[in-house]
Amino acid sequence: MASSPAHKRSALAAAYLPGSYGSGGDEAPGIIFQERRGLSIVHIAGDSADQAFVHAVKTETGCALPEAANTAAASGECSVLWLAPNRWLVISSRHGEGLLAERFRLSLSSGSAAITDVSNGRTVLRITGDHVRDLLAKGCPVDLHPKVFGPGTCSGTNLLAITVLIHAVNDATMDVYVARGLAQSLWEWLTEGAAEFGYRVDSV
Repeated sequence: MASSPAHKRSALAAAYLPGSYGSGGDEAPGIIFQERRGLSIVHIAGDSADQAFVHAVKTETGCALPEAANTAAASGECSVLWLAPNRWLVISSRHGEGLLAERFRLSLSSGSAAITDVSNGRTVLRITGDHVRDLLAKGCPVDLHPKVFGPGTCSGTNLLAITVLIHAVNDATMDVYVARGLAQSLWEWLTEGAAEFGYRVDSV
């Protein structure tokens, strides 16, 4: 009998306990956490003036390549986040782990782009709620006001001393990307900071 495919163990496996916590009583929680697992995450570097490269990204993700600094594009289950000139992070929940990088390698000619699968090296937390910006502002130097950091914006920054990438999915939802080795430290800081608003940890 064929064995089931192995799945990456979450860096938060020991700490991620679904339930409601903190203050707030019977009111709706001010913060909701959910870890996004099973994502295919690829770092790509290429020339945004190369139409074949741009077309390959659009074909595979449905997203136009964001060229303005600190912007993001999303289409269905895929997102493309600007990291630096000619560098992007591509995230997909419909490609299995590792498959997105392989698809890019097949669609792009040799040498036209640098493709690095970082799926196993990142933990992704989706944080939603009326107080999501208040929570992140406790340790983030970026101006998170909705007029400045609205939907479709992303930024590499720090939460305290932990390097993260924050993506504003909509007005009340942020995806936070962190290196796997620092995920538990970030989780402890986030949940401690969310306690005053009341928070819920959703099942994955």
